[in-house]
Amino acid sequence: MDDSNRSVAKRQIARLLGGASNPIYVLSEDNTIIFANEALGKLLDRPVDSLLGIQCSALGMPDQKSESAIASLLSPPGGWSRRSIKTVPFELKPDPNTESVRCLVPLEDSENSPLLCLIGARSTSDPFGFCDDPLGEVLNVLRSTRARYKHGNALWFLQGKSVRVKQVLEQVQLASQTSCNVWIAGPTGAGQRSLVEAIHAFSHSDHQSPDNVPSLIRIECRLMDRDILISMFELIADSQKKSNRTQSLLIEGFNALPSDCLSILASFVQQQPHLRYFVTLSTDSTSTDSKSMDSTGPEIARSKDWDAIFAIAGVLQIELPRLTDRLDDLRVLVASWLESTENQGRKNLETTSAFFDLLYAYPWPDDIEEFSQTMQHAVKSSGDSVQLDVAHLPINLRTCVSHAEQSNPIVSVDLDSILEDVERTMILRALEVSPSNKTAAAKLLNISRARLLRRLQQWGMLAEAESLDRDDDLPVFHEVK
Repeated sequence: MDDSNRSVAKRQIARLLGGASNPIYVLSEDNTIIFANEALGKLLDRPVDSLLGIQCSALGMPDQKSESAIASLLSPPGGWSRRSIKTVPFELKPDPNTESVRCLVPLEDSENSPLLCLIGARSTSDPFGFCDDPLGEVLNVLRSTRARYKHGNALWFLQGKSVRVKQVLEQVQLASQTSCNVWIAGPTGAGQRSLVEAIHAFSHSDHQSPDNVPSLIRIECRLMDRDILISMFELIADSQKKSNRTQSLLIEGFNALPSDCLSILASFVQQQPHLRYFVTLSTDSTSTDSKSMDSTGPEIARSKDWDAIFAIAGVLQIELPRLTDRLDDLRVLVASWLESTENQGRKNLETTSAFFDLLYAYPWPDDIEEFSQTMQHAVKSSGDSVQLDVAHLPINLRTCVSHAEQSNPIVSVDLDSILEDVERTMILRALEVSPSNKTAAAKLLNISRARLLRRLQQWGMLAEAESLDRDDDLPVFHEVK
């Protein structure tokens, strides 16, 4: 997704590069130096032209002026995703009161983004107190947009290669570039509210300050009754009269809205069409039409009021997939979650195969929200470990019956006894159809009359006098034991 906040910051940073006295360089998608300024050449004691084209990697060499040593020094950190800003130590020219650092700024929001790298001195007492200009000015630009970057990080759960995720991202981008009303459906815990907050923030990213972003008013439907809903709508209407900014209204959990409140909501939506509406609903336990984007919940029946709300609020419809329908994205989701959260700087944690085996086997009843809580628990439980393992997962995951255990295992059985019971049942049914003609009964079973008589004798169901029927003169054969 194109983060317009970052694009604004990128344009502001570009205007600062012309007169920069700090060492600056840009790495391409494959970590090749495609730009370097004079300050970087002076720092490394190399002509600027000789730096261009060096492909940076983490391989170090003893000679600090060699190309391999420069490539190692200027390479990005291993395991880092180019979806966030990162500050890392820089080893040259240490100072007791300051530390040399590199600020790495992705120029696009993708794993293949070009990377702007700025080198400067940072105060040891203030993590954001850069001593150099224009580096300090650049970091001020980043800091001014940092409050809105968190909304981009909130969409970590929409990372992956599945087709449905890509469709959702395309719809989110469209919603972020317009002011249309959005209808979001998905399973419980799929991240509907986080998605609304991100779209709302992205849509107003051109504002100079987060304080100028129009408010997002939230109505939680499961807590509403007629009186509370009427009071809230009156307050919203009064606020609109006093403010010049267009507000946004989040109707959360539309399924849970009491039926007697539906007409009140429909009337308000029709009277206030200039508001921007976000409607979220759960597709769990819905009606028989639950796979449809306009499905209703058990407490709301489809009606004229419902249609009026959907006609206004359902301009753009987004359906979030279940986590269990996109298990192929799990490894990407783990990496994206670690990258989107601070975790005391522990973003490069490794994971064992057994750890992922449990993640794949678990049914995730609360979807992405439960996945996020699971990751929080795992990181916290891992302590100082550099690897996440089964022991770090919550007890409910570790004790959950896996897919393999849920299937019926093959246990020890007496196959001959089972087959004999089946044969006895079928023979008795044939004899019920032809009780006085065993030849006809044998034909129904597609076996010989002799075999039928042997079975009846074996089970003690054929008297000696009955061993020969009038329609057959064959002797009765006794099985040799």
